[in-house]
Amino acid sequence: QPANKMAAPRRLVPKSVTPRSFQAVYGVDVDLMATLTEEEIRCLLPCLVRMSLCAAMDGSERWAQNRKTILKLLSSHEPVNSIVALLSVDFHALEQDARKEQAIRSKLGGSELESALTSQAGLALEFERSDAASRLRLVLRELLILMGLADSPEAKFYVRPCELFESQSHLEEMADVLCVAQAELPTLLPISKVAEGLLRVKNGLWLLGRLVANAPDSFHEVCLSLVSKAQHLDDDSTESRRRTAVLRQLLVMHPSHAATVRAMLVEHCALPDLAVTLTLDHLSAVSPDVCSEIVAFVSGVLLGSDSRVRAWLAAFLRNAQKHARGWNASVLQRLRKTLLQQLQAILPCRKSGDDCISPQRAVQASALLRLYCALKGIAGLKLSEEESQCLLNVITSPVPRVPAGDRLQCLSLCALLASPHLLMGLEQEKQASEWLKQLVKETASLPQGSASCGETLLLVALHFHSNQIGAITDLVSNTLGMKISSRNSLARLKTIFTQEVFPEQVITAHAVTVPVTPSLSAHNTGYLPVHCILQLLRTRAFSKHSIKIKDWVVHQVYEASAPLHPLLPPLIETYANTVFTPGAKGATSEPIALAEIGVIFPGEDAMATDKQWSVATRLLMLYYLLLYRDHWLQNCRAGSTKVPQEYPRMLYTRLPIMQLLQEAHQNQQDYLGLYPSLLRLLVTHFPHLCLVSAWLQADVESLGVGPLLRLRMPSQQQLQQALSEVHVNPTRTLLILQQLSQLEPLQQMEFAAALVNTLPLYLQQPVPRKVWQLVGQVWDSLNTIMPRRLRTLTVNAMQIRQMGMPARALTHDDIAEDPLAVLRCEPSVFRCPPLLGILLQVLHAYLSMSGSYLDAHLASTAQVQREKGAGGTGETEREELKSALLMAQDSAVVQILLDMCTADRDMDQGWSLGELREIRCLVCSLLHQMFISNPNLAKLTHFQGYPTELIPVTVAGVPSMHICMDFIPELLSQPQLEKQIFGIQLTSHLAHQYALPRMLSLARLAVNVASTLMTVLPSDSRQKFCLATLPALVRICRAFPPLTQDVVSMLLQLAQITASSTPGSTSPQSVDDTSWEQLETGQRSGQGHHATLDTAIQCAVTQLIAVNI
Repeated sequence: QPANKMAAPRRLVPKSVTPRSFQAVYGVDVDLMATLTEEEIRCLLPCLVRMSLCAAMDGSERWAQNRKTILKLLSSHEPVNSIVALLSVDFHALEQDARKEQAIRSKLGGSELESALTSQAGLALEFERSDAASRLRLVLRELLILMGLADSPEAKFYVRPCELFESQSHLEEMADVLCVAQAELPTLLPISKVAEGLLRVKNGLWLLGRLVANAPDSFHEVCLSLVSKAQHLDDDSTESRRRTAVLRQLLVMHPSHAATVRAMLVEHCALPDLAVTLTLDHLSAVSPDVCSEIVAFVSGVLLGSDSRVRAWLAAFLRNAQKHARGWNASVLQRLRKTLLQQLQAILPCRKSGDDCISPQRAVQASALLRLYCALKGIAGLKLSEEESQCLLNVITSPVPRVPAGDRLQCLSLCALLASPHLLMGLEQEKQASEWLKQLVKETASLPQGSASCGETLLLVALHFHSNQIGAITDLVSNTLGMKISSRNSLARLKTIFTQEVFPEQVITAHAVTVPVTPSLSAHNTGYLPVHCILQLLRTRAFSKHSIKIKDWVVHQVYEASAPLHPLLPPLIETYANTVFTPGAKGATSEPIALAEIGVIFPGEDAMATDKQWSVATRLLMLYYLLLYRDHWLQNCRAGSTKVPQEYPRMLYTRLPIMQLLQEAHQNQQDYLGLYPSLLRLLVTHFPHLCLVSAWLQADVESLGVGPLLRLRMPSQQQLQQALSEVHVNPTRTLLILQQLSQLEPLQQMEFAAALVNTLPLYLQQPVPRKVWQLVGQVWDSLNTIMPRRLRTLTVNAMQIRQMGMPARALTHDDIAEDPLAVLRCEPSVFRCPPLLGILLQVLHAYLSMSGSYLDAHLASTAQVQREKGAGGTGETEREELKSALLMAQDSAVVQILLDMCTADRDMDQGWSLGELREIRCLVCSLLHQMFISNPNLAKLTHFQGYPTELIPVTVAGVPSMHICMDFIPELLSQPQLEKQIFGIQLTSHLAHQYALPRMLSLARLAVNVASTLMTVLPSDSRQKFCLATLPALVRICRAFPPLTQDVVSMLLQLAQITASSTPGSTSPQSVDDTSWEQLETGQRSGQGHHATLDTAIQCAVTQLIAVNI
């Protein structure tokens, strides 16, 4: 028997490094070293010998005692003597010889040559017979060859045969030599390159483990090198398998480093099989939940944001299932088995009385469902029958009434939609149908406002009814957080939803009972009741089944808050459309009641006094009213017979439109989906509220620096008294106006009436200009938030007073019907530039409003006629009458404005020329805006004519006067002599202002027309024509000198005609510049009321000679 024991088979490869021994040397735990076995100590001898012989930097008593313990451990090991001999070698000479060999080998291309370190006899035999120095040279020679192969980019990976490394009887001694050589020659033998070289020889993996154990601080470096160079390797290649084996061996030594190595693998997208194996072998065991680490890891990779990492793991899983055998297939099989066990553990245990999934397992179940959906949808994993049935059981299991359970229900529904293949037969379809029916019954108990399963279930049913499979795919993808393929067949699930669980009538009846979402904003994520209601409105399901949805929509608008949820504007648009567009049975939705709107908008100052409703609620209700008005006008124009009643006009006057628009403008990020559409409707239906000047003023107000004075504001009566004493105590008025101008516009609203009512008092006597500036500043500020009421107050304050009493107060609608009422004011207003500027702003606003006001009036009138069945004017005729009225109205305004620019010396005593110029600038600015918006108005104005002394004022002050060049030929061809004269005079001033090639052609035309008329007109008319046009012809020649010759020829001809008609006339006396100026005005001192035609010709010739000179 003893002989048999001696004959026991010997272990071919020595034992690898154990975790205990590596932990002891990694942490320099001498106490743990003392408990190690002899085999465990043997692995660490090179490191311990160097530790005991080398001088330590730690000179403490503790280390001295630890060193004694290490020496005691080494005393019982015979190989210590050979290691000490290795450390006694001259490593400097050895390194020099090695570098010489490296240089020679690099020159010869790395071919095998006679080594400068050793001879070429049998390496194993030579190693056994050699001393310590020779052994080091042998090992060093082979390592340099292996490192050269590893560094060569052209060399393919293969296991190189080497007698020295294949001799298992000398592995222990080889490991000692390798550890000592690397420790003493770290620059010659970098451990990362040594690791790459050892991968290419037999037993190299074991030797690398020994090397890392004796250099524990290099563990991370070696792992990083092995991982980084495996980035582009095939999973089944020899190199990949060897790297996987050595990394697994290293992690057996140091298992706590497994998470770090896995992070390296993920970062470099290398060795996916090892990443999964490490998670299964080392990381899942330390997790409190069974297998939760593997679920978190695979889910994190497949559902993460890094597409490169996702594709890396998905490709491994996809390829692994193609092979029934092999290392990758075994790893995938272990993964599937582990996940299946996890699924089975989640299912409620019927034997123990559990009727639903435990709350502790609900979160884990949600993670597993997402993981299986990712494995199926992203990695293309084909589930087995057992896995499919178990997954369906988890999906249809009851859940606890906790938030995690609600989330699990929603994910279960989406997982079922993402994996319709789970319904393998009739039994599975019945199981899913019963679960869905039970789910419908349980949704009523879910918390209000949560992203519950009820809304998702309802929305899925809606999409199935409208056959919007793409929308279902998007919904499932957003809920699961992954892209789901739309190629899955949902035919069986569609039948279950539309016929068994959710018929359309059940959907609509159930949707109305779903509570609204409190404080709905963009922060509310998931699928909410608004998703379902919006989809039902789009399909007209409520109208089809006569179910009223108005109350739900109104209450959801009441609960809106900023930032605005992106579905609320479409909800309002769709609902407003259903009010006017009949459904399948001709039914329409009910308009929002006036009382429900009035609660939100009690008045134009609601923003300042009523803080109950949010800005988002008011903006949405304003958006509804504008949409309602837009649809109402469109239906009236289209001749629809059934049009809902229009909201009263007084409602629109109560809306704080400008205040709401400013809020939306200043916080556009909160109202991105609403602001552009709201602005479009306002420009269409309320253009008087979208004037550029008011908006620029609002932007200036938003950039204000705040109040500079901190005076206590008086009451309205005290303010009005102080403003009325401006002639007595202007300093007090200035202080109050300056304090008022520094307030916020909402705070200024209460003083608007007092400010406007005192404006007529400033016309009685001159007031400081600073007062007018502050009054205009406050008026502009108020115009940004309460434009309609402020304009109405201003017009009433400026009305002509009869016997000291004001005229009848006009309403906003009165002025909209007749914008000329703005100009029926005290004549002194027209000679006060600051007040005239305010009045012209009001006039421009009402002119802009007039068109939309008439549109609404015509639409309502036509609708009343259709309801009564009475005949009336046609649509085309009404539009023509409206256009004619607007043109006549604008033309009258232009003529009145031009009248303001004339200088009447009898009426304008006491005011300066500077004021006249300021008035003309204000008028020209408004005329420019009117001409640009309607070029036909400019044509009509000039065909009607105006005082010729204003032509230079309009040409120089109205930038858009260049459009007159379009109709000058038509104006010159008119039969009336007055219009022809006006046309020539206008052409002369335009030529002086715009010296363009096109203007040259028009000027030549004017000269030709004048030349023709001078020859054909009778004597009396010719004299009148020449006196009026000769100065204009001179101006044309000044602008275009090439026309001088034509004009001179015409004058010579005119002189001949004049001489022949008056043979006894004397030659005219010479004239100077003063007489020419008098001639231009039609006056000549000492010669009656008109200058003679001869004198006019002489003046013109004199001026033309001056032009040529």
